Amino acid sequence: GAVFHLPANERTGNYAGAVEIHKRGLEAQPENPELLNSLGSVLFQPALGIVLAKQGQEAISHLRKAIETEPNQPAAYDQLARLQIQ
Repeated sequence: GAVFHLPANERTGNYAGAVEIHKRGLEAQPENPELLNSLGSVLFQPALGIVLAKQGQEAISHLRKAIETEPNQPAAYDQLARLQIQ
């Protein structure tokens, strides 16, 4: 499968670039739980302390799909819980 180097955009604060790279990765691997979880994380943007309504709903959707695809994802459960209490 394809290898995607995702963290670089997140580390530089280029969240829009990170979202785009994650979405391209999901086009190639739509059931990849790591990509789904990671995209949910990028959309959540906890370091910025902001979640736009549309991004929050999209993040929840990707995190839920990550959990459905691979239930052993503690980070996905944690982020999903934090999103749902906001």
